[in-house]
Amino acid sequence: MNITRCLLLFAILCPAFSGCSKGTSSSGDTKVNGIVTFAGKPVTYGKVEFHLANGQILKAAISSDGSYSLFKPPTGEAKIAVILGNPPVAAAPMTPGEKPPTFDKLSIPAKYADPSTTTLRAAIQDGPQTIPIDIPAE
Repeated sequence: MNITRCLLLFAILCPAFSGCSKGTSSSGDTKVNGIVTFAGKPVTYGKVEFHLANGQILKAAISSDGSYSLFKPPTGEAKIAVILGNPPVAAAPMTPGEKPPTFDKLSIPAKYADPSTTTLRAAIQDGPQTIPIDIPAE
């Protein structure tokens, strides 16, 4: 194979296999975290989805304190969907005599659960970053 064909093959395969296409890779130390709130109060269950322009979907569980984390996500612009479902059933507490946590059913506007209608957006950048997700009361 001559050098021109080798370079052409490299140019075609590099983005497909090594993640070197613009806007889809990170340096490896990228971390995104934040708190999900609705009407100013933490959302205590569910998941967040970051829908990237390249079709990739990044998912993170929402903890009982409202926090979420993504480790080593690709960089780029994303639409954010917040999906709640039914509240979890609390397990027995770790400490005897302690009451298990309770989770109230939350109702956020349906548009925030759908990536085609959500108005929540974020830009994932290289390195650690905090992206709060604030769902307004309507």
